[in-house]
Amino acid sequence: MPRVSTSASTSKQAKNVVMADVKSLNIASILNRPLKNFVYRVGVELEGGWTKLPDGVDLHPDGSVSGIQLTQAEQAANATATSISQQPFKLRLGELQSEPMEVRKVQAWMEQSYPSHVNESCGLHVHMSFKSALHYMWLMAPEFQATMKEYVRRWAVDEGLNSSHRLFSRLKGSNTYCKDEFFADGQAARTKKSYDHNGPSRYTMINYPHGLHGTIEARLLPMFDTVDQSVKAVQRVLDVTNACIVKCAMKEERLDASAGITRAELHAMVEEQEEIV
Repeated sequence: MPRVSTSASTSKQAKNVVMADVKSLNIASILNRPLKNFVYRVGVELEGGWTKLPDGVDLHPDGSVSGIQLTQAEQAANATATSISQQPFKLRLGELQSEPMEVRKVQAWMEQSYPSHVNESCGLHVHMSFKSALHYMWLMAPEFQATMKEYVRRWAVDEGLNSSHRLFSRLKGSNTYCKDEFFADGQAARTKKSYDHNGPSRYTMINYPHGLHGTIEARLLPMFDTVDQSVKAVQRVLDVTNACIVKCAMKEERLDASAGITRAELHAMVEEQEEIV
């Protein structure tokens, strides 16, 4: 992936960004039309508990995953075993990471790899890389995080999720592993993984681990009870990302040659609107 100079976004971070004051872009009409995909590769991280792992993979330890237990039926089945080694259900907790993959392969991988047990401690993280460094730089703005948060919220309402669903607590920024803070330059400059929650930590709704992975990481999703709903949520993250790139291209009044889309095509996709919802 092309290297990104973070200096382009420094002016946006010269002062502390108060995310509560940052407004979402209006991408509603863009999302309602066929979207061109600008995401080159996707990496998905699933947190939870597995009673059976896919062949040939192992879990990464994750201290944030806690409180997951076998179901009562599984515990009852284990209780009938004559020894621990003969218990039919053994629960392994942690994180399962995909390899970078094409967008079209995400659903199949998730269906094959999804954990049998999840709870509110489990996050669903989506890494995205881009062929164009310009696209990455356009998304290094607090408005991208605000827009992602708003349009994931709208998706959740359309999905009929209960107001007490674990997603909404994450969208409020109350989860310490996906805070509503913005440190794009500091995150992009890091070349080593840090578990520090202070300063420009990686524990924000949108993380920019460019120095580590060359990706943008969306951390605002929880693990859903079903793989189908998780697949829909990941697709929403991808759609919002693509729509924001289209919006930025229109706003900047220039197009990256690698985008493969002309100005006439852009204006045919969406009429000019107010930038703010």
